[in-house]
Amino acid sequence: MTKPWEDEALLRELYWERGLSLRRVADKLGCTYQPVRKNMIRFGIPRRDKRTVAGNYQKRHPAHYRTRKNGYEAWSVKVDDDQFTVSVHRLAAVAWFGFDTVADRHIHHKRPIPWLNAEWNLDVMDDKEHKSLHAQSRARDSQGRFR
Repeated sequence: MTKPWEDEALLRELYWERGLSLRRVADKLGCTYQPVRKNMIRFGIPRRDKRTVAGNYQKRHPAHYRTRKNGYEAWSVKVDDDQFTVSVHRLAAVAWFGFDTVADRHIHHKRPIPWLNAEWNLDVMDDKEHKSLHAQSRARDSQGRFR
């Protein structure tokens, strides 16, 4: 008797017609990723283009959360060809301090921990105040110029 992950027609149906990922196909068939992938190669079943898969993911999940390389957390949403992103600390500041207080101002972490978005750790500042605060901590040369 043939194992379900060795059934070419079933693999094509699950992967191409139903649009399941290889991991989801494997879960449905009661095996791991490897036998599904191996048999897709054996049967010459092509994989979907990664850009298409990413685009379909964004259609199903238009808003998504991520942590940036610098440690700041953000929510993003794609609308047509435009991507809009807002930092979690800005969203939290709007919730705690109100939109009018936060609009057109910087949200500063008192402790320099980018994912510590507690109310006590956030300060709302204008641009000049924020630049001045960060300038104080920047390294300077012997003449006092920024490095």
